[in-house]
Amino acid sequence: MALFSAAWLFWGVATLSPPASWWGPVSGLLLVMVFALVLAGRRAVIAIARTSTPRARVSPFRRPAYRRAVMFEAVAIPVAVVLLDLHDLATYIPPVVAAIVGVHFFGLVAAFRTRLYWWVGLAMCAIAGLSVALAPVADWATFVALGCGAVLWCTALGRIVRIRRRLSPASAA
Repeated sequence: MALFSAAWLFWGVATLSPPASWWGPVSGLLLVMVFALVLAGRRAVIAIARTSTPRARVSPFRRPAYRRAVMFEAVAIPVAVVLLDLHDLATYIPPVVAAIVGVHFFGLVAAFRTRLYWWVGLAMCAIAGLSVALAPVADWATFVALGCGAVLWCTALGRIVRIRRRLSPASAA
């Protein structure tokens, strides 16, 4: 999730105009933040694996709902990009991609068995819709990319905090 967040954030920063001289330092800071979040998440997952008892559990990534959600996204994004470009509607690509990614999160609710992804999907679809409705056309890509990046970043951070709380000695008492 942190890596996808970084991709959205990079896209958002890259769309800022004029190309700012602070692009390099911002990119570096984003990379450090993503790296730190990935490391924290990795440590949390390893800690859970060491403390939890093994049980017969199907990985969310092997569930049909996950495969359907990812296949929808993998097919819908290129098709939407090609169709929008063919009809000279390329400015709609960022919000449409954000809406497709948001809809894909609704499928992840069943795969991961958490309502969190319902909220993520709703937020990404809302960002796409509100950007088109309220922002100037020239700023759609920036609003969509930075907004979706922030949603995914907060989601990844929230999951790590939740995992750490679950693993803390105070929660075991």
